[in-house]
Amino acid sequence: MTRHEYTLVDVFTDRKFGGNQLAVFHDGEGVSEALMQAAAKELNLTEITFVVQAEHGGDHKIRIFSPTRELPFAGHPTIGTGRDAPGHGARRLH
Repeated sequence: MTRHEYTLVDVFTDRKFGGNQLAVFHDGEGVSEALMQAAAKELNLTEITFVVQAEHGGDHKIRIFSPTRELPFAGHPTIGTGRDAPGHGARRLH
């Protein structure tokens, strides 16, 4: 079995277990779209994100999934993923 680690992030709050929850998979490379969607359904959060290599410029791309479909953009997942970046360093996103 392959292991895919993620971080649970509380977005738009200054306290644990507050705000909007988000699961961030920092290494989404090689994870199939079907598995991304299955993970979103299993975790049953509003959205989860997978960080993958950018296709056209930027350093990384965020793929955002709800329990039912992939989303082209969503605010709290984008902010939460950027905030939870390893070391909180700058990331150029596509």
